[in-house]
Amino acid sequence: GQTTAPVLQSLVSVESSEDPLNAMTTPNSDWDHYYKDEELREEIHKDVMRTYASFSFFMQRVRNPSVASPPLREKNNSQKNKEEKQQGETREKNNKKAAEGAAAADGAGVTPGDQAKDTAEPKEDTEAAAPKKETAQATPEKKLRGMPSLSETHHDVIQRILFIYAKLNPGVRYVQGMNEILAPIYFTFAQDPNPSFKIHAEADAFFCFSNLMTEIRDRFVRELDCTSAGIIAAVKDLNDLLQKVDPKLHSHLRTLNIDPRFYAFRWLTLLLSQEFELPDTLRLWDSLFADEKRFDYLTYCCVSMLYLYRDRLLAGGFAEGLRMLQDYPPTDLTKILACASYLIEHVKFELQTANGQQLVMPIDLDKHLGLEGRRRKR
Repeated sequence: GQTTAPVLQSLVSVESSEDPLNAMTTPNSDWDHYYKDEELREEIHKDVMRTYASFSFFMQRVRNPSVASPPLREKNNSQKNKEEKQQGETREKNNKKAAEGAAAADGAGVTPGDQAKDTAEPKEDTEAAAPKKETAQATPEKKLRGMPSLSETHHDVIQRILFIYAKLNPGVRYVQGMNEILAPIYFTFAQDPNPSFKIHAEADAFFCFSNLMTEIRDRFVRELDCTSAGIIAAVKDLNDLLQKVDPKLHSHLRTLNIDPRFYAFRWLTLLLSQEFELPDTLRLWDSLFADEKRFDYLTYCCVSMLYLYRDRLLAGGFAEGLRMLQDYPPTDLTKILACASYLIEHVKFELQTANGQQLVMPIDLDKHLGLEGRRRKR
């Protein structure tokens, strides 16, 4: 009884913050943080597993390029040759000792059993050298500590990047859709043909993703939706540009009660990454990030997407139009980029000379895109 009393007292004196059952009633405790982190990991996991689900790359295991890179292979081969040379020298020494022992046995009258015992003793040196071989071969693997595990998939790496970003940016944390922004960035670095660059794909992707998020993170924060930097302002810019470029289409969509937020919210937040296949997304982002006013360029691309299907939108109703805009049809990306470039060059000029008046879409754009004949036939 005397020995158990201190134990019971220590159990009673345990702070409630250290009890995992009190995590919900004790905010900011270690267990509270733990459970919140687990919830965050689960949320990220669900979204990441849906990212480019039809693209097998992200489900493949990470192959650390340093393991198979030519410099390391050469080093492994040289190490192996060195070990074989050492083993050969050891065998020669053992054979020499065995020969000397046999000669001495003839002169001293040693029995064959004793001679076998003596010649067997050097075997211990050979057997003792075996573990050294395993250790030497494992040495290059030790250098891979801190690198992605060979059993990880690319999905796992993306999950880790998003979790670390959320922890480092508590004001933004993780919002659904960030996985769609990160995936093309990580894919680009993970496919680098240079092994010395490819090995740092995770770190490079995290750095570039963090830099990009500094420019678009306000679009992921709900409290900032109605500010000048929020997503609502970006949608309004797109709608205003459509009205200036094509008043008829703008008026038709408004009559159908197709709110631009129904489709443009995703377009502008995810930089059109869900509207195209991954190769087209990478090509689009090349043009997008190369432009100093990249988000103006994005707005022009979105208006171009509307214009290219202008006829179908004008001929259809609410259901057909909304379905098409929320599931954009497969389209030649070069036409979208050509249309956006034309609008940037000509509409800006028109805006400066029109004194703020609404603009009618110039017929030259049809000719520029090769659509003039098709529209006349209709």
